[in-house]
Amino acid sequence: MNQLIADRKRDIASRPRTAVVHGDAHPGSFFYDRATGHVTMIDTTTLHCSLDENGEPAGVPERDLGHFVHMLRTGEQYGLTRQEMEESTTDFVDAYLGNAAAPANLQIIRFLMSCSALSFLNYAAHSYQTKVELQVKILQDLFRLGEGWAQLDGMRGL
Repeated sequence: MNQLIADRKRDIASRPRTAVVHGDAHPGSFFYDRATGHVTMIDTTTLHCSLDENGEPAGVPERDLGHFVHMLRTGEQYGLTRQEMEESTTDFVDAYLGNAAAPANLQIIRFLMSCSALSFLNYAAHSYQTKVELQVKILQDLFRLGEGWAQLDGMRGL
C-alpha cells in the first residue's frame, strides 16, 4: 500500500495539472436539466480547498472523478441498476473530461476511487448506521479490475 501511495504521489507531481474541483463530487451534488442541458452543482463548501492563496486552481481533477465513481457504486442502495450506475458513470466522466484542460490519469483515478471506498469502509466500521457488508462489497467491486474500472478504459480524455 505504501508503494502504491508513493507511486500515485509521483504521478500527480509529474503531471502538475490542476483545476477547480468540487471536492465532494457525488450524484447528490449534481443536477441535470434535460430541457436546457444545464448542470447545477450544489454543496460546494469544499470547493475553496482547490484554490491557492492567489485564487488559482490547485485541485486534482481525478479526485472528483474517483469519488464520484465510487459513490455511484453505492447506487444499489438507492435502487439503481448496474446499467444505470455504469451509464451515469460514463456520462459524468465524459462531461467532466469534456470540460477539462488536459486528460486525466487513469491510475490516479483508480487510486482515489480506492481511497474514497476505504474511507467509507473505515466510517462503516465505526458507525451503527452504515452496513459494513455493503462497504466491503463496494470496495471489492472497485478492486475487481475487470468490472469496476474497465468502463473507464478508453474513455475520452483518459
